[in-house]
Amino acid sequence: MFFVIETDPFISSLLIYIFTVALNLGLAFFITLIGKGMQFVRPLYKRIISLISFFSGLTYITFQLINNPTGLSDQSDQMGITIGISILINIILKIIVIRLTKSEQIYALKKLERGIKLLEIKNLKVYYPIYGGMLKRVTGYIKAVDDVSFDISSGETIGLVGESGCGKTTIANFILGLVPKKEGSMLFHGKPMEDSNKYTKFFGKKYKLYFKIPMHLLIQGKKLWI
Repeated sequence: MFFVIETDPFISSLLIYIFTVALNLGLAFFITLIGKGMQFVRPLYKRIISLISFFSGLTYITFQLINNPTGLSDQSDQMGITIGISILINIILKIIVIRLTKSEQIYALKKLERGIKLLEIKNLKVYYPIYGGMLKRVTGYIKAVDDVSFDISSGETIGLVGESGCGKTTIANFILGLVPKKEGSMLFHGKPMEDSNKYTKFFGKKYKLYFKIPMHLLIQGKKLWI
């Protein structure tokens, strides 16, 4: 039962309506994340499922409030019906989306095929200019990265090991498009990533740089989504 302190029936109905809408919204997004196979569903589809299920419940409770503005205070079971409708629609949509997901895609996510080159760095050179003189002309270069090549394949973990200042962070910055190169190339899934706009649209959204500061990596409540 849902109790409201003695007040105007319309105010009571409105409070129940607001509480039901808020509860329905939270459950719609939470329940979408639960279920076998949902880890293989794209985030966009998950948001669509959540919104459709939420608006289904919202439509029902809104219709009840419009039809009988003071009735919700005496019919607290409407809140349960609203949540039930939202959950039912959510479950149906999840089943449909999971079944529509191609089996090859699910297999590829469950068991990533080894040996596929994901990232290739070839003959990378990153030089930082040294400016001097009255006109601040380039008088030389600091060779932060000088002719480095490596590749990362699926199922592999690679570590760049070296003393401070050897160019580890510079390589990471280059991959993210934060520093320009002097020479070399980078391929992602076999495609050259030469256009700087591709960094912003692709790498900037999917990959992040985390520095080796222990206190920054152990902050409670902070999650890294991959």
